[in-house]
Amino acid sequence: MKKEQWVDGIRYEVDFWSAWVENRGGIWSRDFTDRLDPELPLRDRLHELVSGIEGDNISILDCGAGPLTILGKKHATKNIKIIAIDALANEYQKLQFPLPPPIVTEYCETERILEKFSKGSFDISYARNTLDHSYDPIICIMSMIDVTRSGGYIYIQHSANEAEREQYKGMHQWNFCIENNSLFIWNQLERHNISDLTSKLVSLEEISANGSINVDVIFRKL
Repeated sequence: MKKEQWVDGIRYEVDFWSAWVENRGGIWSRDFTDRLDPELPLRDRLHELVSGIEGDNISILDCGAGPLTILGKKHATKNIKIIAIDALANEYQKLQFPLPPPIVTEYCETERILEKFSKGSFDISYARNTLDHSYDPIICIMSMIDVTRSGGYIYIQHSANEAEREQYKGMHQWNFCIENNSLFIWNQLERHNISDLTSKLVSLEEISANGSINVDVIFRKL
């Protein structure tokens, strides 16, 4: 997708999150409360991954985090540092939250994280329902691998075939799916086997079942 097309979808995304904040999450009220909770434990699988990493201080990059990271903030035995980034962070920082965000989302396009962070900076790079909104998800994933240290994890969680479901409106220009135990990214013009593209850089630790509506993939950097 050309970046010009991506830019055209910005207003749709900002309007969605503005309404989300104004309505305190609306039907996702628990999600809203959780994201503002500075004591919320890390999400279940992420908590388990952190538990298995050596050392007391663990760094996590939350790519495309939106106005508030969804990851949680605390671990039972580790000190957690989360850096949340988003291409629309400057817009999100204008939103009126009832409480100060425990982690302020910083401006950075996932495609350009190597301009902001050094290679091997993080124990875990995470992306949830965001890379399918990007203008170049291949560069995003490769960059996430680059900023993750050797032995660290790249954790991707997306809904399957979101662009098809949204009829390619706004930023919904890419589909993620699992086929033949591989992660694929595709749209009406192109198709990429991410598992093949990254096979010399990472090992595949976990992947959703073929055809799953939830695309959950965990890579470990070699």
